[in-house]
Amino acid sequence: MKKKMIKSLPLFLFLAMPGVATAQLTYSFYEQSPHNGTSYMNSDNFSFSDCGNCHTADGVTGSWAFASNLFLCTTCHVNESGPPYTLYAAPAMEVHSAVAIADDAKGTLLRGCGSCHHGPTQNDYYHPPQIDHIDPLLTPAIAEGTYTVAGVWDPAEDTTTFAGVQMNVNDSQWNDLSTWNKKTGPERGLMLEVIRDPGYRPRVWYGEIQAASANADGTMNIVIKGQLRNDVFVPYPPGILRVFYGQEVLSRIYTDTTAPSSSSWPSATVRFLGRQDAANNDGLGPNGTDSTPDGICQVCHTTTNYWRADGSGTDHNPGQDCLGCHDHKNGFLPSCNSCHDYPPAIGANDRHKRHTQLGYGCQTCHFETTTNGTDIGATHNNGTVNVSPAPTFPGRPADGSQALSFIYTPADGGGSCSANTCHAYWGYSNPAKWTQNVEMYVVPQISALSSLDTDRVVTLDASRSSCYESVDGVSEDRVCTYTWNFGGSGSIFGGNGQDVIVYRYDNPGNYTTALTMTESTSGKTATGTINATASLVETAAPAIDFTTSITGTMVTLHAAFPAGVQRVYVYWGDRLRSVYSKPATDVMSHTYVRGNRTYNVQVQTIDAAHKMVDYTFSEDADLRVTLP
Repeated sequence: MKKKMIKSLPLFLFLAMPGVATAQLTYSFYEQSPHNGTSYMNSDNFSFSDCGNCHTADGVTGSWAFASNLFLCTTCHVNESGPPYTLYAAPAMEVHSAVAIADDAKGTLLRGCGSCHHGPTQNDYYHPPQIDHIDPLLTPAIAEGTYTVAGVWDPAEDTTTFAGVQMNVNDSQWNDLSTWNKKTGPERGLMLEVIRDPGYRPRVWYGEIQAASANADGTMNIVIKGQLRNDVFVPYPPGILRVFYGQEVLSRIYTDTTAPSSSSWPSATVRFLGRQDAANNDGLGPNGTDSTPDGICQVCHTTTNYWRADGSGTDHNPGQDCLGCHDHKNGFLPSCNSCHDYPPAIGANDRHKRHTQLGYGCQTCHFETTTNGTDIGATHNNGTVNVSPAPTFPGRPADGSQALSFIYTPADGGGSCSANTCHAYWGYSNPAKWTQNVEMYVVPQISALSSLDTDRVVTLDASRSSCYESVDGVSEDRVCTYTWNFGGSGSIFGGNGQDVIVYRYDNPGNYTTALTMTESTSGKTATGTINATASLVETAAPAIDFTTSITGTMVTLHAAFPAGVQRVYVYWGDRLRSVYSKPATDVMSHTYVRGNRTYNVQVQTIDAAHKMVDYTFSEDADLRVTLP
């Protein structure tokens, strides 16, 4: 069963934007990469051209049943480390939490990703979902215009550039073209829709914007990922270009899905041209509330404290980006790291790195800002840094939680912390001054040297590794332990048992050796790897003492060959060769045509195992002969 993808000609609507003159916005039933059913392949070398990438009959990655697909997206959206992204390592996202309607701390909202995004279906009848088959499916265009020259593909960069295009920007939050390639980060761009021959046989294609810039004549240059075939997209002038936010945010969302049939589900209009539209108060409702609660963070909210579907609750951080604190990666729950940098203070004022390295949460030392260590309390965001101990802190695994107490003394620059049971437990300075910039460095550096005289032996040397603490730029050595994984069976052959190991592998070959260093007090770890080659050492060639006797232009070669030598080839240096099958008894002589010259003789021996050894005048000077 393949997805039924629907395209249509643009529908034209007139929307009024706060503070902006009424603008003509267009909509499109677009297929955004990579969640499309085309053969488009982006620069990350994957596409969703096969429904089986996500849906399997055995249910391993997702069956075709509606209920099993509610959270199917989280199977692939797991990459928290950033680009490059792959098919099954898409940017990490978490489904919407339901703290207000569930007993557990996080809750489970049985709406799934398709409630807000076009990619998965939000009901079991249509795929992709539609509302009455007539309303525009996705949110409006950020910018729109025309192009008269086909995009140019750069095979080296795998990009297509539309140069000198005429575009009108419909939303002021996107007036800066340099932001078009980083809607949620430097690797995630807006989507460009390309429509060729819109008045006759429209063909539509999409690409992610990598760069956009303005020209002196008022036109724009837009660069997108991937290749667009020129023979298809040569415009039958003019062609249409439109810019969308992407992520397939729906223009209408079902607000209540409890009824048995989706035909009776109520829906609400959503306006979303960027993160600033997630919740936006026009101030035209009663008592300054929102008369058009069409933000994607508003339309479904009936039990939240702020930004509700009835237009109320708009006094909470108006004009701010909701997703700045309510991160999609956290299921839209607020977290300390949503508002504060991680660590909270950075640069010259960095005071938290040691604590974050140990894995302590903010509540460990700022417990006063919460009511129970989890929920935000009254002193949160009060303009004061509230420092107070949690009941316990996590100790070593064998010890479990330890009682926490300390005395915090405020002062300019942060103050100090004394009588600290956590510092005493870990062996750190007590009291600790908050003005210190402390950083722990654990950096493995490994070399691997294969033995020249012993088979399969490798010397692994990590003595140049770093294990120290820097306090206000002054280094202090710390103690690290070394844990080796040699990548193959064998035995330790020598070394000091710590940062230098001589290891003998059971079999020759190439191995990936890993070293994990652990700082003994903080427990901070770091791992490094290196390729080690366990080789078989070649046996040294037997030494042979050659002598020569010269009579006129005849040279006789004398040598005592080892018993195993079966055949000898002598290359006399005048392009002639002699072969001797009984080197122990054969007379090796050669008469040159020309005298009064110097010749370089080369001897090659072959033993019973067919091993060949070459000898030249560089090993034995007697193999260079000079004739009278």
